Amino acid sequence: MRIDLPLPPSVNHYWGQSGVCKYLSKEAKDFRLLLHLACKFQDVPNYGDAKLSIIVIIHPKNNNRQDLDNRIKPLFDALTCAGVYDDDSQIDYFMVKRGEVMRDGKCVVYINKMGDNEDAISQITF
Repeated sequence: MRIDLPLPPSVNHYWGQSGVCKYLSKEAKDFRLLLHLACKFQDVPNYGDAKLSIIVIIHPKNNNRQDLDNRIKPLFDALTCAGVYDDDSQIDYFMVKRGEVMRDGKCVVYINKMGDNEDAISQITF
């Protein structure tokens, strides 16, 4: 299953803090809402508690230095909140690739159930 999504926020912008209390930032809340709508629009199934493999292509919005791994946790958490799967602990395999720069950025996610289609990982071309 391929899902086209907006660019996830970096973990550096995912949380806000007031004193000792942490909370989701406005950027994180906006991303979760956009991801939820994108999944609904693209008829993304609910994988329940299945073991999953995920491939992520991050298309940054500019050529500035960026750590790809800082975008994965917000993405996986938002996919959980959108009901794509029960918990991100189900992800047994994931790969992240930097794509070409795109205006406003973009994230492309490929999700497969492990066992059902493990060979799909080797079939995906970038």
